[in-house]
Amino acid sequence: MIDARTLLLAEQAHRAEGDHATADLLREAASAIADLRMTFAEIKRSTYLRHARDLAETALADGKHWTDKT
Repeated sequence: MIDARTLLLAEQAHRAEGDHATADLLREAASAIADLRMTFAEIKRSTYLRHARDLAETALADGKHWTDKT
């Protein structure tokens, strides 16, 4: 799998050879990958928080404190 760093290295090589159009496309692709990774991390964090909240609400509904181990 190609990551953003690999694309940025390819971008530098193409730019050094004077192929600025390809270099620009590679930089845009690297930026898009980085943005997608950040979005995925935010979704993952949100999912964990929602799950934790659901567990806490379930425990409260059962009359237990979330720190109870029984």
